[in-house]
Amino acid sequence: MSQIQNMPVCDLRNIRSIEEAQAISGIRNVALLILPQDAPPAVNAALLAVPKENIAAIVSLDADAAVNMVNGVHELRDSDFGAAGETMLLVNGICIGRRLSANVRGKIIVNGIVLLHEQFKAGGDIEFLMVNGLTRYVDFDDVKTFPNTLDINDEFLEYLPENTVVTVGNTATFDDTVTVDMLRDKKVFFIVGNTIVCPPALMAYLKATATYGNELRLPGQADE
Repeated sequence: MSQIQNMPVCDLRNIRSIEEAQAISGIRNVALLILPQDAPPAVNAALLAVPKENIAAIVSLDADAAVNMVNGVHELRDSDFGAAGETMLLVNGICIGRRLSANVRGKIIVNGIVLLHEQFKAGGDIEFLMVNGLTRYVDFDDVKTFPNTLDINDEFLEYLPENTVVTVGNTATFDDTVTVDMLRDKKVFFIVGNTIVCPPALMAYLKATATYGNELRLPGQADE
């Protein structure tokens, strides 16, 4: 018997017999477990009976449904989803939803941070099955994405369009040329996957308005 473990996606839609299902001794440490939706009931029962530990999400999909996975900072687009609407998208990191065509359908699981334009509050055909992290709705006009790190000063803010979401995959560092008034005037919203480093004058404002995955700290402080 074999054990399946330590993987982002475990797709068991190729299991078509009770014997194959019973050959799996356990499944552990998996972000997304996919079971066959069109398998015989006895096969599904055998798969459900397999011992499981630390599984973030379990879904059942047809054999021809597409499964896509992206890591880091990702803005949703029409091409992420198939025409039939049977696409499962797994995002590990920061997922941004600004605008999608009206006929786009699909399912999403996110491990991290989700930022959605307020128009998504009205619902639609995009279904978030699970979010292991934070979800925020914001009214914004533009998105600027930086996959790893970003140093932010007054010159950067001068050229940044108003009402922009700035997403940083790892660490955003503000220098002492940035003021609270500058951030307010620009109506900028920050989403940072890991850490924000900023001077004391910005600490309270960013704590109240920014979204970050790990910590907000002063320059020179050791990482937690």
